[in-house]
Amino acid sequence: MAIKKKAKPAEKENSERWLVSYSDFITLLCAVFIILYSMASADAKAAGSDGSGQASALAAIASAFGNTTLSGSVIEMYSGDSIIDGYSGDATLSNSAIEARNMDMIKQQVEDIAELEGLSDSLEVVIDDVGVHIRIKDAVLFNSGSPYINEESKPIMAKIGDVLKNLPNNYIQIEGHTDNIPMRGNPMIPSNWELGGLRAINVLKYLVNECALTPSYLTATSNGEFQPIATNDTAEGRAQNRRVEITILRNYAVE
Repeated sequence: MAIKKKAKPAEKENSERWLVSYSDFITLLCAVFIILYSMASADAKAAGSDGSGQASALAAIASAFGNTTLSGSVIEMYSGDSIIDGYSGDATLSNSAIEARNMDMIKQQVEDIAELEGLSDSLEVVIDDVGVHIRIKDAVLFNSGSPYINEESKPIMAKIGDVLKNLPNNYIQIEGHTDNIPMRGNPMIPSNWELGGLRAINVLKYLVNECALTPSYLTATSNGEFQPIATNDTAEGRAQNRRVEITILRNYAVE
């Protein structure tokens, strides 16, 4: 009598075989990014200490992966000190050079806002050894003698705030300036000191409350009539002196 062999139980299908393909894919992806990083570093070294090669390589990588944010803003590419720590030798930009690029970008972006809003004659941006000065004539933001920002002007302040909040760690000083005509008729604002101070404080509060700027980096001061940028002997000069000045202070000395 023949003995029947007992059939072997069917092997279970390996449900984790996808992990092999997944690990291969991750390995390949890692290799791609290592190559891209090496190309970016080599491009930066070839360009010298100005970092132009580094920027072009980063922009090319961003474009290849469909990311326009990286190539669109120097502030975003060079914010803080992390970019310095990531590179060495000739490819390293100094703190001062990074900050100078940030400030040039801020100037351009605010001037673009002024042109778009038709305010090129009322909004001026100046860069000097102190930092970036955004000078806004009082008529853009306030009614005559009023410390409160007009509702119609708040979208303009919001756009400026969007630029300022990209700053990595610069202190911002908001200054209120007036002409030399004494305040009259408002016991709550007895002098130009109070008017300048209240306007600066209200701009600061708007930037903090509506634009999410960090309060610890902002201060508000009043200079009253005592730091004019034009003569107070003419109506045109007085109009230039009545202003709010947003100053982005440098962290590093100009090279």
